[in-house]
Amino acid sequence: MRRAAAFTALLLAVLAGALCGYWASSTGSASPSTSLTCGVKASCGAGEVAVLRMSSASNAHAGTPGGSSYGNAVCCGGVAGLGNSCSGTYDTVVTLSAADNAHAASDGGYSTQACLSESNQNGVVDCTYGAICPTDYVCLATISGSTNAHVAACDGTWPYPTKVCCQASCVGDVECDCMSDAFEGGHACLNAAVPDALGNADGDKIAVLGSQYDFKNFGEMFASTDPCVANPGATSDTDGDAFSDGAESFLGTDPVGACPDGPSDDAWPPDIDRDTRVSILDVLLFKPVMSSAVCDARYNRRFDFTGDGNVSILDVLLYKPVLGASCTNP
Repeated sequence: MRRAAAFTALLLAVLAGALCGYWASSTGSASPSTSLTCGVKASCGAGEVAVLRMSSASNAHAGTPGGSSYGNAVCCGGVAGLGNSCSGTYDTVVTLSAADNAHAASDGGYSTQACLSESNQNGVVDCTYGAICPTDYVCLATISGSTNAHVAACDGTWPYPTKVCCQASCVGDVECDCMSDAFEGGHACLNAAVPDALGNADGDKIAVLGSQYDFKNFGEMFASTDPCVANPGATSDTDGDAFSDGAESFLGTDPVGACPDGPSDDAWPPDIDRDTRVSILDVLLFKPVMSSAVCDARYNRRFDFTGDGNVSILDVLLYKPVLGASCTNP
């Protein structure tokens, strides 16, 4: 038994080191402003919005998403609440001479706007132009000049020298900021701050280490004293799998199933591959989402066992006491 425990600990340590290496060599945890991604596609995917339409990927005329039927679109995603409305929180990507078959301008000389917007409260959108996009800005398209210009893709065969660069972030909204800033060190607080008396004396929305909001293991998730969890099931455990109904609601697992009935039944939180056993294979599934945070397109709260709005090595280390365990349904 001691050898098995030692081997398990060693395996976790090696895996943690490997994942930390991946973490360090990856692009890192994207902040809201850097998670915007854009590219020219035939059609936008789920979670993406068409900002501009183009007749080709190079030397192209342009049109607005609603005014043109061109077969190429500048599609942007990665930030909650993106849109192409020229109202609310938005900035003009380029102005166009018409809604279709148009030339573009960066000087605002045309009356038709192609816009990038962000619908979340206190969202931020900013677009600029230059030979190189500033840090945290993403290239949407390139243009041949400041006016009467053709457009081209940023990474196409013949991009133009002037890049159209935009930055977008979602802050201050339930979907983004209250699930990042207001996670406050370990609970899914969607609309309130940690009271000062409960471990947030400096008011920075980060729970003090060692406070009741500094969760360190699965069983501590969604404590009954958590004022941010209104769900009466926060401390009940209907299926008896040692994860509260509130915790399973947050993770997206089945609160009334203690063990997977099949490969599509996500019932037991640590059993990510749904084979009724917690193994190193479950831990390896963390790799694609490692170092991601809320507002990063890679973030998946199914892996956020600490409930802090980030998927990190801390979530992986929580696997140590359950590695090798199995489950059965009553």
